[in-house]
Amino acid sequence: MFIRTEEKHVKVESGHIRRRRTWTKGFSLIEVMISLFILSVSMLALCSLLVNAIHQNAKTKQLMIAQDVATKEIEALRTAGFFGLQNNSFATTSLSYVTQLSSLNSIYQFSGINQTVPANNFVVYKGITMSSTVQNGSDIATVNQPYTIKLTVNPRYLQYFTLAQGTVQIYWMYGTTLKNASFIFYVGAGS
Repeated sequence: MFIRTEEKHVKVESGHIRRRRTWTKGFSLIEVMISLFILSVSMLALCSLLVNAIHQNAKTKQLMIAQDVATKEIEALRTAGFFGLQNNSFATTSLSYVTQLSSLNSIYQFSGINQTVPANNFVVYKGITMSSTVQNGSDIATVNQPYTIKLTVNPRYLQYFTLAQGTVQIYWMYGTTLKNASFIFYVGAGS
């Protein structure tokens, strides 16, 4: 931690010249290099953490949009009431659903959507595109994200046919990965 900076020549009483070393406080080059290395490694870790946080934020934003879409669809389906959900006619005529995934525009036909229909249920599909703005520095761009909605309804959920159970599944692409979220709702005969 001490660095020799200069040598002074001091004349002693006996007449001899004697060298005297003076030391000052400071850091050696090795200590500075090690400190910079530690700082660089910690900055790389911080940058990696920041990039991961940005990606997670984008995933969460898409999930929040999917939840909002599902809430709106469930509210629209509840307006049909129990008797409106006994078959797929209300969903196909009033809410623009289709009975086959292949009937949707190709941007909504994601590979990996489960197309099985459970017994005593009906399944309908709908494609929507949600727009959001993205700011990159001073540039602002609009991004269109396609979502596919799969509605599965069991109109005879209880033995005495007084409750319909519906499942809204929303699919979207995040990069090359298919993401989905499921929401279950119930509509009673008295609603």
